[in-house]
Amino acid sequence: MDRGAGHQGIPARSPARGQSEVVEFVVPAARLAIYDAADRPVVVPGTYEVLVGLDSSKGLRGTFQLGDADAHGGATASPR
Repeated sequence: MDRGAGHQGIPARSPARGQSEVVEFVVPAARLAIYDAADRPVVVPGTYEVLVGLDSSKGLRGTFQLGDADAHGGATASPR
């Protein structure tokens, strides 16, 4: 694994030991699509979890809500 590269278009960050940094990124609703019974991509409103770090068991976790308007091309989702 290349630790210098970001993942999914998110740049890699390395704050100094003991320091923290706020990082914001956008996940287009279409990237959250799953396939329905007719094999069409659909975006389901609800709570999604984001895991950040090299090891998901030791990394940071956060959630965000995706509403009906967000799932259908409306406003962007906001972190919770």
